[in-house]
Amino acid sequence: MKIKTAIFSSIFLCGFCFSDCHSIVINKIKGCKEKKVLLTFDDGPSSKVTPQILKILEKHGIKAIFFVLGQRITKATDLLLKNMVQKGHLLANHSFDHKSMTKICKAQQLGILIKTNQAISPYQKEIVWFRPPYGSYNAETISSTKQLGMMIMMWSIDTFDWKRPSFKTVWGRIQPNLQPGSIILFHDIHKNTADSLEKVICAIKAEGFDFINPQEAASLVCLPTETPPAKIDENP
Repeated sequence: MKIKTAIFSSIFLCGFCFSDCHSIVINKIKGCKEKKVLLTFDDGPSSKVTPQILKILEKHGIKAIFFVLGQRITKATDLLLKNMVQKGHLLANHSFDHKSMTKICKAQQLGILIKTNQAISPYQKEIVWFRPPYGSYNAETISSTKQLGMMIMMWSIDTFDWKRPSFKTVWGRIQPNLQPGSIILFHDIHKNTADSLEKVICAIKAEGFDFINPQEAASLVCLPTETPPAKIDENP
């Protein structure tokens, strides 16, 4: 199998070498000591919802990581994806069609990672991050991701926005767990997420927090850390 992916474990990226990383699975930006958090969005791009989210992020000068599904990268989302990258957001791998990685063999996992990277690569040369669907991964997932020179990004704050909660409910899940380096999980396919996002951003700022530039995230986590145990979180 010829691997057509933009990065490998031996190359330098953003000022560091992946071979220097002690862990490829993170659930927090541990190298961040300032009061900053990272916004991440799963399951897009959505032609209807993602543009709304982009407008809000641009208004507040915030960059985010969008974990996209390969099957959503189509002619219909071509201009949208180009716009996302041009505005400084980072595209990342969320698998091709949201199948659970733990229910397939390593060869299939590797194939899905490569197929999705190939779909992303016309828009962004370097694909650094993978987030497994449902937050479910195993040793084979870690091995496959490492083989492609990528890292796995989980999260430390789950908004459960797929349940269509109110802003009050979402903020109740975020506020008590805000810490320097927190990774916040949203989905850019639900209108209620776009509708409440600006209030969430303003509330985070009111707590004295700013936002991590996703282009800097990899270098901040490429430090000695422990790999979180494999887990299954059945969120979409």
